[in-house]
Amino acid sequence: MRPIHIHHYTFLGFGLLLTFCFLFLAFGAYQTLLVTETIKTIFIPSPYQTTRTTTDQKIAISTPATLLTVGKIMLGRGVETQMKNNGADFPFIKIDPLLQSSTLVFGNLEGPITKKHIQTPRGSQVYSFDPLIAPLLAKYHVNIVSLANNHTLNQGQNNLDYTRRLLHKNKISTIGDPTQANMTYITTTTIGGLPIVFIGFNDLFGSSNKTQMISLVQQIASTTNTFIFISINWGTRYRLTHTREQQLLAHKLIDAGADVIIGQYPHVVEDIGMYKGKYIFYSLGNFIFDKNFSKNTAQGLAVQFAITQHNIKYHLIPITITADQPSIMTDPDKTVFLQLLADRSETDLKQNIASSTLTQNINPFNL
Repeated sequence: MRPIHIHHYTFLGFGLLLTFCFLFLAFGAYQTLLVTETIKTIFIPSPYQTTRTTTDQKIAISTPATLLTVGKIMLGRGVETQMKNNGADFPFIKIDPLLQSSTLVFGNLEGPITKKHIQTPRGSQVYSFDPLIAPLLAKYHVNIVSLANNHTLNQGQNNLDYTRRLLHKNKISTIGDPTQANMTYITTTTIGGLPIVFIGFNDLFGSSNKTQMISLVQQIASTTNTFIFISINWGTRYRLTHTREQQLLAHKLIDAGADVIIGQYPHVVEDIGMYKGKYIFYSLGNFIFDKNFSKNTAQGLAVQFAITQHNIKYHLIPITITADQPSIMTDPDKTVFLQLLADRSETDLKQNIASSTLTQNINPFNL
């Protein structure tokens, strides 16, 4: 009978082991669910939203993948007149190949879409955009826009809310707010395997809270292993070089965890800086705009991030705006533009800016 008792105990022990394993796996799955849910609640609903990656995970990078960032997109006033005269597609016709060739396109939407739209007259800076703008942006592959600027409240809070709803309805994500800096107005996506958090700030209004901006970046950087992309509305109009205030804020944001800073507002292309291995594009200038009264306001800079397993290459693409219509700048104007930009930028970056390519190592992300 002893052999029978031995088998009995064996089966009993095996059963207990199976029970323990099941409880262990169930508890692990429950904890995973809790972590996943905590991560998801940080981000607003977005067609490009993905779950964050924790710091101990490695991320598989696939290539090629590109993020195109452009400057100010203003589709009212004189631009609207051009669209009425030449068709709604007019602003995008020449630049369309560049937009369509990118995995994702980000820009700064320089005004609200309004329900009861009335065209902004020449000379006015109180902007209003026609509701047709939302599907038009989607048609031309603009995927994410910042609303953190000094014009998106031109038609009041109700129309800003309407702008967000209409853009989301057309599968365009939005980031930022003209007066607030918090978790409500950020979004994230993965490009080529690299998770990127997009944050938009407006530093122009008197209510701007730099401490709040820095705290938000610190909070995200301390809890994720994502690449932190900052779009910020700041600086001085028509100035070709950054101010001391811009530099101080940029450095504080990078100290807090920002990985790249894209500046907006001055209507011209400002210099490029670097701090702790992170690039600061102080202003990309205009992209679609009717400010054609000077050479500098009729030029812009698009930056295409080419993401590989070990680095990001920033390809500098000069833009020229003719009759409110952007196109890729060609030589000899392109060479002159890049050399002038290099000359007013940091000394260590001059050669690479002139050759139109900057490189940032992403190995610190444990990718």
